[in-house]
Amino acid sequence: THDAKTVCEKVLAPSLVARFTQEGLSCERGIQIFLASVRNPTLSVGRITVNRGAASALVLTGARCQKLALANLLLVKTSGGWRIASESREASSRRTC
Repeated sequence: THDAKTVCEKVLAPSLVARFTQEGLSCERGIQIFLASVRNPTLSVGRITVNRGAASALVLTGARCQKLALANLLLVKTSGGWRIASESREASSRRTC
């Protein structure tokens, strides 16, 4: 499901949610706009490295008719568990369409 509220509350770090507000947009609305363009998303998680209250995860993401992307997700440990704080993308691969 495209549950933007859950993504904002349980997946993204507070610092990342705050970026939406800085841009004059609620987190939920920003996620809804993003998800509206995504069809049949895929996510493969590779190497995960944990260092105290921070972690990184190498992931491969894709969606129908969009290029595959290799990214490194940076996570922070919060009182509610691990949350995505930022990501850095590597070069995109071939389209999946």
